[in-house]
Amino acid sequence: MFVIPQVPLNRLHGRYWLASLSAKQGQLIMEDKPRLRHGWIDKDSEYGIAEDDGTFGYLEVKRLSTAAESFLLDDIRFVYDESKHSRDMSKTNTPNRHCFGDEVVAFVATKEYLAWYIDCFNSLVDKLITMGKLKSQDKHENQVAREKCLLAGWTINRLAVDVLVMSSVDAPYIRKWQFFGFLDAVVALVNGLDGTGSNPSKDAAKFKKLLGKQFFVDELEPTLNQIPVSSIRDELVLHTRSQYDAIEKMKIGAQTGPELLWLYRNTRHGFLLGKSDNRKQILRHSGQVPNDLPDLAIALWHYVLLRFPFR
Repeated sequence: MFVIPQVPLNRLHGRYWLASLSAKQGQLIMEDKPRLRHGWIDKDSEYGIAEDDGTFGYLEVKRLSTAAESFLLDDIRFVYDESKHSRDMSKTNTPNRHCFGDEVVAFVATKEYLAWYIDCFNSLVDKLITMGKLKSQDKHENQVAREKCLLAGWTINRLAVDVLVMSSVDAPYIRKWQFFGFLDAVVALVNGLDGTGSNPSKDAAKFKKLLGKQFFVDELEPTLNQIPVSSIRDELVLHTRSQYDAIEKMKIGAQTGPELLWLYRNTRHGFLLGKSDNRKQILRHSGQVPNDLPDLAIALWHYVLLRFPFR
């Protein structure tokens, strides 16, 4: 069951726009039964430690959780921009990422898109199941088919979770970190199914290809043009094209944008790992990776959805 809001969710209303749509936190404490507790929260106390057993009061819990969220997410928002810091009063509720227009999330557009999307997803699942069906008298071939089906299914599940995280989080650092993992999984999935074969050198080449402008022109844009809702299709194509333009501008010397992003991808394992020449390229770069880069996951998820199994 899908619940489609009649009013578009507007992230410009504040950093906690989604939480504001939920029931009040106090309702979790079971107001009608004041002596009962929800977890380790003591509803009877409004301040500090409630009892000798170490139970925290409700307001104290709210203070701690708010402080933790602020420290873990809000203060990390500008980690890619050293001109800002936790005491910078220029921080606002304005998101550090692209906000799609109201036409994209309008009720009519969303309803039509979801109907189409569910059909596409069902088709992907059918293709996945077909991949694992027994087609040969050879036990080894059947085993390989079943393994490929299972591993592809696990990868698709991981991709879906990655897209959900990147779509719901506003902290640029977290979104970029998640995006590199997402792209790795897309690369392995495509190479593993289109006949290329997955190994370190081939995966690196495909990683750079997926971030190249030619891939957008030849494969990604035609895929996105299959979206039947014009408002969603047009804005997604325009926004995706802008990200490929931004990647091209990242070029330094002979190092292309996709090649530079591959080096950044490798730093997920540590900046001191790898060849010294690669580390020098990172040091030469400004460190500015577009905050909207993870939005490419939206377009690439549609690519997986519509092109699977990539043959």
